Amino acid sequence: MKIIFAFIITILLTHGCVIAQTSGIRGSTLSDKGEALPYAGIFIKTINASTSSNLDGRFEIKLAPGEYELIIQCLGYQTERKTIIVLNQWVDINILLNSTVYTLGEVQIKLNNEDPAYAIMRKAISMAKFYKYQIQEYSANSYIKGAARLSQIPWLMRKLMSDSDKKEIDTNKIFLIENISELNFKQPNIYKQKVIAGTSNMPFQIPIPIQFINGSFYEPMINGSVSPLSPRAFAYYSFKLEGSFYDGNYQINKIRVTPRSKGDNVFEGTIYIVDNLWCIQSLQLVTMQEGITTIVTQNYTEVQDKIWMPLIQIYTVYGTIYGFGFDLKYQASINNYRIKLNTTLQLPSEIIDEKTEKEKIKETTIIKSNNEKDIETLLKSEKKFTRKDMAKIMKLYEKSETKKEKEPEVVSNSTIEVDSMAYKKDSCYWIQQRTIPLTEKEVKSYERKDSLIKSISTQKHKMDSTVQSSTKMLLNSIQYKIDSTSKINWVYLNGSFNTVEGSVFKSHLVYTKKIKNKNILTIDPSIRYSMARNYFTGKGMASYIYGKDKTSGSIFLEGGKDINQFNANNPIGEGLNTIVAYWWGYNFMKIYEKEYYRFGLAQKISDQLYFKVNGEVSNRFMLSNSPTASPAFRSRRKYITPNSPINSEVSSTDFTTNKAFITQLSLKYYLGKKYDIRNGIKHEIQGSSPEITINYKKGWKDILNSNVDFDLIELGASYKYNIGIRGILNTKINFGDFINRNKMFFMDFQHFMGNRTILQPFDNKFRLLDYYKYSTSKYFAEGSVDFQPRKLLITQFILPRMAGLKEDLLFNYLYTPSSNNYIELSYGVDKIFRLFKFEIVTSYNNFHYQSMGFRIGLSTSLTSIFNQ
Repeated sequence: MKIIFAFIITILLTHGCVIAQTSGIRGSTLSDKGEALPYAGIFIKTINASTSSNLDGRFEIKLAPGEYELIIQCLGYQTERKTIIVLNQWVDINILLNSTVYTLGEVQIKLNNEDPAYAIMRKAISMAKFYKYQIQEYSANSYIKGAARLSQIPWLMRKLMSDSDKKEIDTNKIFLIENISELNFKQPNIYKQKVIAGTSNMPFQIPIPIQFINGSFYEPMINGSVSPLSPRAFAYYSFKLEGSFYDGNYQINKIRVTPRSKGDNVFEGTIYIVDNLWCIQSLQLVTMQEGITTIVTQNYTEVQDKIWMPLIQIYTVYGTIYGFGFDLKYQASINNYRIKLNTTLQLPSEIIDEKTEKEKIKETTIIKSNNEKDIETLLKSEKKFTRKDMAKIMKLYEKSETKKEKEPEVVSNSTIEVDSMAYKKDSCYWIQQRTIPLTEKEVKSYERKDSLIKSISTQKHKMDSTVQSSTKMLLNSIQYKIDSTSKINWVYLNGSFNTVEGSVFKSHLVYTKKIKNKNILTIDPSIRYSMARNYFTGKGMASYIYGKDKTSGSIFLEGGKDINQFNANNPIGEGLNTIVAYWWGYNFMKIYEKEYYRFGLAQKISDQLYFKVNGEVSNRFMLSNSPTASPAFRSRRKYITPNSPINSEVSSTDFTTNKAFITQLSLKYYLGKKYDIRNGIKHEIQGSSPEITINYKKGWKDILNSNVDFDLIELGASYKYNIGIRGILNTKINFGDFINRNKMFFMDFQHFMGNRTILQPFDNKFRLLDYYKYSTSKYFAEGSVDFQPRKLLITQFILPRMAGLKEDLLFNYLYTPSSNNYIELSYGVDKIFRLFKFEIVTSYNNFHYQSMGFRIGLSTSLTSIFNQ
C-alpha cells in the first residue's frame, strides 16, 4: 500500500511540473541552409520578455494565452518578426533566418583613401559617454548557464591516473552551472545581484565573467582590454566598413576591428553600429590575456524607443594552464528590463564629423561656455553637435557628475546577495524557470550525478560538516577547525640548516578566533631547537585586528628568545640558505640571538593615510659558527665564512652583548587611491595611486639600560603605472640619513635586499648585490625602475605572446658613502610555463662594469599572490 501511495504522489508531482505551465512558444532557429542556429535571441517587446536558443538551436518561452510579436535576432542573419497566437497549449515553430545581405552603396566613397568606418567610429566614440550615462538606473532578470570541460590532460598525469580517475576526469564530460538572478544598476557604478536560484554538478567552482556582464563597451577599458569605443581606440585599432544592412527602420553598419598590434588586452572582430544613433547593435570580439582567449558575443535589442540594451551575451573562454587545456562557455539571457532614463540627457538630433562633413559644421551648436548649467541646458536640447563638441560636452558632464559623488575614489560598487533558498530549488522549479532549454549533452551531464540537479549549497554543507568534525592533515601541519569562528593550525615540524646552529627543527601553533564585527584574535607560540648548540629558543605573539573598513587597525605583543638575521627583512630565506649552505658550503645567512619584547599598533586614519608605531626592548648576543655544523661534503668546508658580515664601512661587524630600546614611527600616504567595493568591503585597486612613506626610527640612549643612540629618517615613494596596454612601469625610490649615529651596532645599520644565489627570492630588489657589503650607518639612496613592455624582443612575435610570456627591463640603483654609484641592469623573460622567471643581470660600480649573472625565480604573478 505504501508503495502504491508513493507511486501516486510521484506521478502527481511529476505531472505538476509539466502542467504548471502548458502554454507558450517553442521550437528551433534555423539558417537558410536548414542548419541549427545557436544563441539566437527571441524578444517580445510588448511584455519585455526574452529568451535565447541553446547550442542545438532549440528555444522555448512560456507565455499566457494571447497574441505576441516575436523579434528574432542572430549575429550575421537578418532580423525576423513573427506574430504568433498562443492558446492553452504549446505552439511549435521553426524559425528560418536568412543570411544578412550587406551593401556598401554610397559609403564606398572615401576621402583621402580613408575607410568610411573611421567616420562612423569617430561618431560612435564621441557618443560613448552619452550611452554610458543614458540609463540612470535599471533592473532586470538574468539567466546564466555555464559549461566547463577539460579539453586536455598532460600526458604524464594521464599515465599516473587510475582507470577510475580517468573516468572521473574525462575530457568529454561537461560540467554545468546555472544561475537565476535579479540585477540592479544605479549610476554611477552601483551593481547589485540577488541570486534567486542556483544549481551545479561541478566538483569545483568556476568564475562567472562578471567583469564583462557588469562591464560596458562604452567604457574606455573593459576587463583590462581597450574598448573599440575608447577615446584612444584609433591608437590601437584600424577599422574597415564591411557593409550595411537594415534592422527594421535602422541602418546597421558592420565594422571590422583589427588591432594595430596583435596580442594581449586588445580586441579583434566585428562591431555593429546603429547609424544616426551611433550606439552598439551587436558585437563579436576576441581578446587574449596571458595566453587565455575570451570570445565576447553580445546582441542588443531596442527595449524602448532608441534605447538599446544587451539581450544575449555569450562568453567563450579557452586556454592551457600547466598542461591542462580547458574551455568554458557562458550563455547569459537578460530580460524584463525596467529602465529609468537620465532626464538630463537628450539624444542630439545629429552628430557631424568635421573631417568628412565640413559643409554641415555651420549648422551645429557651438559651445560658448563650460558652465555646468549651460552644459546641462545643451544636453537637454535636441541639437546638432560636431563629434568633437559632443565628446567635450560629455567630458564636462562626467566631470560635474564626479564632483557630486560622495565617494569619487570608488570605481565600482558591487553586491551579490544569495537568497537563503537559492540552492534548495527542486527540479520542478528549474523546469519552470529555465529560460534556455538544456541540450541533450547537458541533460546527460546532470544524469551522471544520479539526479537531475545537485545544488552547490548541498555540497558545501556536506563539506563544512566534515571539516567541523575532522582534522585536516597536510604535509607538515595539522589543521583543526574548532567551530565556525575558531581554528588551530599546528606546524609540527619545519627543518633547516645553518653553520651556526647546524640542523634546526621548529614547531609553532597558530590559534585564530573570529570575533563579532569581523575582529580577529591570533595567538602564535613557537619553539626552535638547534642540534649543534643543543639549545632551545622560543617566542610567542598575540595580535588583534579590529574595526570596520574606515577605522580598521591592529595591535600586537610579541616576546621571547629567537634567532635573527642582521637584516631584519631576511634577505635570504632559511630554506634557500639550507640548500646553499648544506650542499655547497656558502653560509650567506648571518645571524645573531635576541631576547626581546616587541609591541606595535597599526591604524588606518583614512582611506589615504595609514599610521604605524612599534617599539622593542632587547638583549642581543653574538653567535659564531659551530664546528659540528658542516656541509654535506667535506670539500665544501673551505667555502664557509665567519658569522660576521663583511662591510666596506667598518673593519669588523662583531659586537659585544648589548641592550637596545628602539622605536619606529611610520606614515604611509596614497595620492588619489582608487577602490572597488565588493559586498561592502573596500579593495584597493593596485597601482591606482602613488604611495609615499615617511619613517622615523630611534635608538634611545640609557632608557631601560639601552646602549644604543641613533636617529634615522627615511622618505620613500613608489608607483605602479599602467601605460595603457603598452606596458607596466614600476618605480620605487628611498632616501635616508642617520642624523644621529652616536652609538650603533651592525644590526642597526641600514641594510639592502641583496642576493648571491642563482635563485631570486620574492622581495629582493637587487640581483647581484652582496648582502651586507654596502650596509651603512650614514646616508643612502636607492631606487628601481621595472618596465614590462607589451612587446620587446621575443614578444614581437605572436606565438610567445599567445603563450603568455612577458619580458621586462630592470634598473636598480644604490648610493652609500662606500658604494659610490652601484647599478644593476637586467633583462628578464617572465611567466615561463606560467611559473618561472629567468633574468640576465649585469652590475656596475661607479659606471664601470663589475659582474654578470643569471637569476631564476617565481613569476611575478605568483610573487604577488604569495605577498598578499
